[in-house]
Amino acid sequence: MKTKILVRMANEGVHYWPDSPFPELAEAHKHVFAIIVAFDEKYSRQHEFIRFREALLRELDNEFGRDIWMFGPMSCEDIAIWIIRKVREMLQEDVGVTVSVWEDEKHCGAWVKVDEGEEISNTAGQKRNKRRKNSLVA
Repeated sequence: MKTKILVRMANEGVHYWPDSPFPELAEAHKHVFAIIVAFDEKYSRQHEFIRFREALLRELDNEFGRDIWMFGPMSCEDIAIWIIRKVREMLQEDVGVTVSVWEDEKHCGAWVKVDEGEEISNTAGQKRNKRRKNSLVA
């Protein structure tokens, strides 16, 4: 049996998509970002999840701003990858981590999963510039 710690947080934030084919997305725009983080535990209650959530919130506030997170050109995938790196750094161990980042808690979002022992790639943002022609969205 596997157990996971699960934490959820939400805060206003701003980001934009440079070179977007959609003008409203190329400009900085605000969302309420809802973030859910799950990571593997080796044994039950290995980490106290309320304290971990508060520590992760402090890390986000320190990096991106306290009242409104300023993510700049980061996509939801980029934000998730940043959080996965931060979780592993905070835990000081190579654990499986899954992060979902939602825009406005109801719109679309991203889901990124890294297994124990898996290296974290830094390619999420590159996907934004590789759109298929004749797609439904671009």
